[in-house]
Amino acid sequence: MDYLQFIKQLDLCDTNTSISILSKEPYLLDDVIARLKKRYINDENMDFLEVDSSDIDEMEIVNFCNSFSMFSDRKVLVINSANTLSLNANILDAIITSEAITIFIFADKKGQYKKILSKSLNVQLDKLKEVILIKWVIKKFADFNKEISVSSAQYLVKLSTYLEYHSKYSLYDVSASISKIASTEEAKITNSVINKSLSIPDEDNIFKLADSVAKRNLQKSLETYYELHRSGIDVYAVVPILSNLFYQLNKVKHFIEMGLPNSKVGELVGIRSDFIIRKLVNQSKYFNSEALLRNLNKCLACEKKYKSEKVNIYAEVEMLLLELCK
Repeated sequence: MDYLQFIKQLDLCDTNTSISILSKEPYLLDDVIARLKKRYINDENMDFLEVDSSDIDEMEIVNFCNSFSMFSDRKVLVINSANTLSLNANILDAIITSEAITIFIFADKKGQYKKILSKSLNVQLDKLKEVILIKWVIKKFADFNKEISVSSAQYLVKLSTYLEYHSKYSLYDVSASISKIASTEEAKITNSVINKSLSIPDEDNIFKLADSVAKRNLQKSLETYYELHRSGIDVYAVVPILSNLFYQLNKVKHFIEMGLPNSKVGELVGIRSDFIIRKLVNQSKYFNSEALLRNLNKCLACEKKYKSEKVNIYAEVEMLLLELCK
């Protein structure tokens, strides 16, 4: 079961004393443990024990699991890094069948995972999907008495890179950004407030520029570029962004022409966000494969030129935009 299913059915722990948790999101793992402690533990010093698999005292955990709880409803044992757990089979069975609630934390499906899984309640704490993440962001702002629209919550999620494939960005990072943004005096959190709070005043225009270029809208591309210019942005950062855009569009176009669904395309390109992959798929329709490859090469050539020669970078980027939007 997943995170939401588990927290709604914590009473399952009344009869399932062994729980295997495959965790890819530390924030959710800490939340689950906190909920279990709140439900069962009254004296953390006496009735709660957390150990690492590499530093286990067998007698200590056996005595802990077999002794009665002192002041709590149940004892709770947490074993981290359980993939490398090396306990005598009899001791492991004694722990699993004891009255103490034992939580085995796994990083992946290797080592002891399958063996313990067969005797435990299975919980998988994956990273939140986009729709759930946006709802979570809105709720977190509400906890600060701040209001944020779905579109602005989605914008913050996009900035966070949380949904990107293999992203190391966790909910702790998103939560830290929310806390920083919520410190503003503004009651309503908009894209502008997000940019100001996170010190990325030009990020919104960067996304607008990439979107306009992808849609081959020359007028809008130039307007956005001039706005970036006036704001004092480092124009040298614009070309790599455009290079990356056409690199992704090339890959998306190729996989779409192979007949692959959006979900598979996102996996192969390395993008977890359904919103972003849908946007790239839509943008790729404005070009054929030859034009996409040609534009990528133009971006790379421009980047190589200004890195190796003394040029007027502002004019070079303007000319590049003219070429890309043909």
